[in-house]
Amino acid sequence: MEQNTFAQKNLAFYKAINPTIELPVSIVALNIFNNTDIQSSLEVFFEKFFSDTNKRIPVLGINPGRFGSGVTGIPFTDPEMLSERCGIENTFVRRQELTSRFIYTFIENFGGVKSFYSKFVLGAVSPLGFVKKGRNYNYYDDSETLTALRPFIDMSLRRQREICGTDVAILLGTGKNTSVFSAINNDLRLFKYVLSLEHPRFVMQYNRRHMVKYLHKYKDTFDRALDLARMSRN
Repeated sequence: MEQNTFAQKNLAFYKAINPTIELPVSIVALNIFNNTDIQSSLEVFFEKFFSDTNKRIPVLGINPGRFGSGVTGIPFTDPEMLSERCGIENTFVRRQELTSRFIYTFIENFGGVKSFYSKFVLGAVSPLGFVKKGRNYNYYDDSETLTALRPFIDMSLRRQREICGTDVAILLGTGKNTSVFSAINNDLRLFKYVLSLEHPRFVMQYNRRHMVKYLHKYKDTFDRALDLARMSRN
């Protein structure tokens, strides 16, 4: 069936994620998208907020963690936020995840989920998550893992850029994530404008007392991204 809506294109993208990657022995991939409960939550979520043909600005995190999108399949969305903020009841084990709490506080301040998702879509540089010795692991944490993942990451970013149809991206995660992503983006020439922000985990774990400051910074950056997207269309 032809995929016309933003929801249909994203669902096809996530359901096709089942790569065969030779990772270092200590690294385990969180291959969550062949789980039927996660597929169901993705379908309900995307059909609820993305059943149109509008373009969106991608908001790219690092890669899924064990307790947020690693449970629901939806980037930056733990089971509690999926129910309380997105209005999608689910049977996933309730466990709050710090990044999800920050993101949905910001989304609420930005105008709520309906308004936010009409302009942006949450994603990740690597839609596949990883664990090392039972702990979350980032796609860039060692050069061997990054080298093994590059074909998959390149394909995923190209597809996300194609689906979103914009020259603008917001990257969540400064420092090494920004450095590595910038190199990849320069290689692939995907996004003309990339705006980087501190990752919600960094804010909530180390700077929670300054949360209001970071919420304002997020608002300014997301507004700037919308301005850049409008300019690039003209």
